[in-house]
Amino acid sequence: MGIDLGHGVGVTVSNLGLPGFQVALGFSEGSKPLEAHRFAEAAIRKLEARWRVQTVPNPAESGALPMPSCN
Repeated sequence: MGIDLGHGVGVTVSNLGLPGFQVALGFSEGSKPLEAHRFAEAAIRKLEARWRVQTVPNPAESGALPMPSCN
C-alpha cells in the first residue's frame, strides 16, 4: 500500500514476509526533500504514539528484519 503526495514524495507500506502484525515502511523524498522529511517525521511520531517503531539503520545493508521481541 502506498501514499503519494505528489512530486515523488510519499510512503509505501508492506509486510515483506515479516511475522504477523509487523510491517516495513519506506519513505521517498522525490523532488521536495524538505516536505518529504517533514511528512516522514510527522508520520513516525503518529505511529510511535500507538505502536513500537524501529528504524532500520542502513536498509541497503540489512533491510527490514523481524523484530525478535515483538509478539
